[in-house]
Amino acid sequence: MPRTLTPQVRHLYDEWLGQNEFRSRPSQVEMMTFIESIVNQDLAKIGVVEAATGTGKTVAYAATAIPLAKEHSKTVVIATATVTLQEQIVQQDLPSLRKASDVGFTFSLAKGRQRYVCPMRLERIVQPDISSVLLRRLDEQAGANKQTVKKFELLYEAFNNLQWDGDRDNVPIKLTEEQWSPIITDSQGCTGKSCKSFSRCPYFLSRQQIRTADVVVTNYDHLLRSLQADTDIYPPLTDVVLICDEAHHLSSKVMTTFSTRVAINDSRAMLMRLQNSLDRLQRGLAEHTVITQLVSIFNEAYLGLVPKLEELKEYLKDCFLGTDEQVTEYRFPNGNPKNAIREAATHLALFYGGLTTTISNVAAEVKKIVETQEPNKSPQGLIEFLNELGIASNHLSEATLLFDAYSVSENSSVCARWITRTVDDLQPEWVLHNVPIEIDKIVNPLIWNDVFAALCTSATLYAGDQFRHFIESAGLREQDPATLRIDSPFNLAEAVSLHIPNMQTLLSSQEQVRIAHTNEVVVMLPAVLKKHKSGLVLFAARKTMTDVFDQLPKELRRHCFIQQGTGVPTLLQEHRKRIDRGERSYLFGVASLREGIDLPGDYCRHVIIAKLPFDVPDDPIMESQRELLEADGAERNELFTLVQLPPVILKLKQACGRLIRNEDDFGQITILDIRIVKRNYGKQILESLPNYGVVTQYRLPNRK
Repeated sequence: MPRTLTPQVRHLYDEWLGQNEFRSRPSQVEMMTFIESIVNQDLAKIGVVEAATGTGKTVAYAATAIPLAKEHSKTVVIATATVTLQEQIVQQDLPSLRKASDVGFTFSLAKGRQRYVCPMRLERIVQPDISSVLLRRLDEQAGANKQTVKKFELLYEAFNNLQWDGDRDNVPIKLTEEQWSPIITDSQGCTGKSCKSFSRCPYFLSRQQIRTADVVVTNYDHLLRSLQADTDIYPPLTDVVLICDEAHHLSSKVMTTFSTRVAINDSRAMLMRLQNSLDRLQRGLAEHTVITQLVSIFNEAYLGLVPKLEELKEYLKDCFLGTDEQVTEYRFPNGNPKNAIREAATHLALFYGGLTTTISNVAAEVKKIVETQEPNKSPQGLIEFLNELGIASNHLSEATLLFDAYSVSENSSVCARWITRTVDDLQPEWVLHNVPIEIDKIVNPLIWNDVFAALCTSATLYAGDQFRHFIESAGLREQDPATLRIDSPFNLAEAVSLHIPNMQTLLSSQEQVRIAHTNEVVVMLPAVLKKHKSGLVLFAARKTMTDVFDQLPKELRRHCFIQQGTGVPTLLQEHRKRIDRGERSYLFGVASLREGIDLPGDYCRHVIIAKLPFDVPDDPIMESQRELLEADGAERNELFTLVQLPPVILKLKQACGRLIRNEDDFGQITILDIRIVKRNYGKQILESLPNYGVVTQYRLPNRK
């Protein structure tokens, strides 16, 4: 690894430092030299960096990757998990670096199609035509009231006068999801280059910018779905330097993107609605024989599919025979459905696949009708119908994939598969789930094998295991990535005191023990909170949070904001207002307050963790991962350390990271769970945390 930065990187970094009157940070330079070795492939083509808060990792990777990528004629793609970080990169970090750059660079933010207005749809709503009676009836389904139409008229005027770029994030008028929906379209409802508004379409203009940009900022969902669909939105990965920021989310994002889920009753209801819409379309376009034939094909397949769904439901009920009514979940061991379910799924995969093809053909025919109309003469109802077909097509495709996965023979695919049932007074719902757990089988051919160079970084990747958990979960085992762990540049031993009070309850899975622990937290919390005027109290479960909050003294509750119904931005805003007025204020929250929020200084002087954030032990994905490890030869006594412990460490580090946000910060962390000092695994947890100053009545293990 080089000891000094290459001239072009050094120059950009120095210019940026001088421009902002910053001093060079050793930890930042350490990260930059590591990234140089990755992009130049002196060490490996993929790197993994845990960079603690205060490192300045965004500037570190951007200031290094951008000039080196230009030298190699590559594009930098920065993928993140949250909108907040994307906005920071696009609105602050990249403009600041570009200002410091001699050669300059271009950058673009990649968003999904539904973040942009469709000019044609907006125009047709504002300037509706007068077409046939049936198609006017289709228009009526849009159901826009006069107030909403007025908003559309104002947007239309702003767009035509170049006062709005068509991006939803910049929309000058507040719109609800329901109001936004009629003026966007998906791939089914878009006629592409045949559309007269193609040349000014915000979505296609953004795609042109993405193709020519030196730096593309995106989110994992958009990147993964684009690669999955094999679109040409991004450059070939062989020409990409990929930065995966907030990389601790990567494996879950992959699972989400490639997972499938079908609710049986909801699916049948959707098909019934689709059949009714197709019948109305057929009656209105009776002269189009191809559509008549396609509707007939759909109806025939629909009649064959419905009894198969009912048959499947009976097989699903059998999985719960002999269980209590309160049992709502059944997992298939080793991901292998029972034979009867597998056989039913085989038939359903064929039916849903046939319906997917039919709907695609119907959409193609409707597009032909729209494209042959004179400008401004295509009925809005048909455009709305194309949108309905797009939604239906997405569902049918997902159902086809799910039932195809459930029909596979034993051991041919490693996925977590389970059923959930919801007990309703009228009719229970049956939901089938399929989630891949061998991430490497997906991401190696999709990303890692082809990418020119890649960096995975976050403040929380190391779980006391030499990055083993992250490397396995991100599918990087075969790639043998280079790794680096950068400690915080802040003096945390002096800035933070970690308290582990001597509690009486040692938590376990027994219900009475959990209740006892909750009661003890209720008793201790008033005294714990009293030490500081601001704090963040984090819980592993929403029920525990509400139970504790409801039992606190009324006088204390009036100083607390609980994460319940109110959105996180509003919650944080109200909390800050109280602190600014000199009042006490405490936030009670769960997972979404554990990361991604910034409460520097007096906004958060105390982080209280009510319980170590273990996942539910019978989580179907976790159980399937344990089975996979056992099949690969892992000993049973290793499974806890390999599967359950690393996520706890990473979540705890995220929670603790809410306290110190800059070099002037200080405060206290309190953990109300003595398992961290009473259980053998506590040593690994403590050694994975930053070197806080520790105050406790227990004798802690020696720290490295």
